[in-house]
Amino acid sequence: MNKIYKLFVLSMVIMFVFGCKKNSGAEVKKIVLDSERKVSTKNSASNKSDSIKKEETKTKEMEKTLNEKLDRYIKTVDKKSKVEEMICSGIYGTKYDKKMEDFLKATKPGSIILFKRNISSEKQLKALVLDIRALYKNMNVHEPFIFVDEEGGRVDRLKSVYGKTNSPSWYFKNKPATDYGKRITDALKHFDFNGGFSPVLDTQKPGNGIIGDRAFSDNYESVAKYARDVIDYMNKNNIVSVGKHFPGHGATYVDSHKALPIINKSYDELLKTDLIPFKKNFDILRGVMVAHILVPKVDNLPASLSKVWMGRIRDEYKFDGIVFSDDLTMGALDSYGDLKTRARKFVEAGGDIPLVCHKNEEMAGVISELLKVDDSRIDDSYKRIIKLKLEIGLISEIK
Repeated sequence: MNKIYKLFVLSMVIMFVFGCKKNSGAEVKKIVLDSERKVSTKNSASNKSDSIKKEETKTKEMEKTLNEKLDRYIKTVDKKSKVEEMICSGIYGTKYDKKMEDFLKATKPGSIILFKRNISSEKQLKALVLDIRALYKNMNVHEPFIFVDEEGGRVDRLKSVYGKTNSPSWYFKNKPATDYGKRITDALKHFDFNGGFSPVLDTQKPGNGIIGDRAFSDNYESVAKYARDVIDYMNKNNIVSVGKHFPGHGATYVDSHKALPIINKSYDELLKTDLIPFKKNFDILRGVMVAHILVPKVDNLPASLSKVWMGRIRDEYKFDGIVFSDDLTMGALDSYGDLKTRARKFVEAGGDIPLVCHKNEEMAGVISELLKVDDSRIDDSYKRIIKLKLEIGLISEIK
């Protein structure tokens, strides 16, 4: 009624103004109709906004319900099982045999990473992944994430069994991001992997052979934009997207497999450069891999062991996905304690999944050391891991 009254008053004013003009009636009608359209458009936009708000409210309520359910579930799980769930372990051999079975039964790592040493043929690799998953079901423990490094180019673990995948740099120059995302996703799903520790969010630097063509581009904004479409494609196809190597390996010229890279930039400088692809994609990434890189102007510890850097990830960037370490057996951490100490420091700093790609014989010690970490710190990581496993279907439900 109010709307009709307003339109009536408006039409009277218009008639008064245009009363002496020829065709004033037609003009009045046109203006009134235009006003009605504007009101209708406004109402439509309002309805759309209300619909979005209702959907957001519903999502928040579902999230709250899930978190409450997870909190109850966590209380029923013993600490050792939580710690085992947090481990990502490498294994040895191409065949599922008693030695592999005994190791997995003893340690029950919640994630497993495979390498070239585990791959001999397409049939063999499929069988190995299937056998591992079957073992976990028989043990009545949560099915593991199974990863393999798959970026294409120089890091193309599946090349011998799936065909060559071109480098990220090649794809950036020649193909849309969805083509790269599809190629990596298809290769991973073909063998029932859950992720490939990709995409690389580093940027290329002149003379930097460590990253080089593993990066999409030498332009920070371009890397951020291209990678976003890749991440989105992976997420929609149930692949665990993991951006690496935070806070940016492209700024270094040292291979962290051998020694500790050092970045002589301030935090403000990094915000305007190497951090751009990370901070612009934290809202959709499912995981981030933190590198063994020292930034003295930020902290006196490598990023992978640093509460300062972990705090940036959680508090400043509001990232609540999974934080992975790079391989803790790398030479970059030689001065930071033995393997079990590195794993504990990583988790105490705020990390969720420590990668132990080699040295299976030390895994029992790693698990024992992580049991020393504060219960609430362990619970936070465990919750994130279970939540993601539910999201991608590795866990059907929790009681």
